[in-house]
Amino acid sequence: INPSYFRHPLRDMMWVAIAGPLTNFFLVGLAILGWMFVPEFREIFLLFIQINVVLACFNLIPIPPLDGSRVLAFFSPASVRQVLFRIEPYGFVIVLILAYLGILNHILEFMMTPIFRLLGFLLG
Repeated sequence: INPSYFRHPLRDMMWVAIAGPLTNFFLVGLAILGWMFVPEFREIFLLFIQINVVLACFNLIPIPPLDGSRVLAFFSPASVRQVLFRIEPYGFVIVLILAYLGILNHILEFMMTPIFRLLGFLLG
């Protein structure tokens, strides 16, 4: 994606970034329907739900170049945006270091726990 083609680069990039996690949550909704109406495949639907919740939450982490950083950049003051833009070349290294140190697990757990609690309530 080349933001220079956008009329409003910061805002439009945020919409592009949010499309991925929203798609994951849409797929979770479809899988819930499948879980409700096709009981023979409930375990497959549960796995599909778990995978898509993890993917959505991972993408929403506000570390560049993950989608969460694009959303954060839109809502942040210019000083925060500049920091995000400066660390973007190192984003994957930062994610790998956080994963190695176990911090990434805590971040994902913090994000996913309320979602899985809600899903547990819905799927009973």
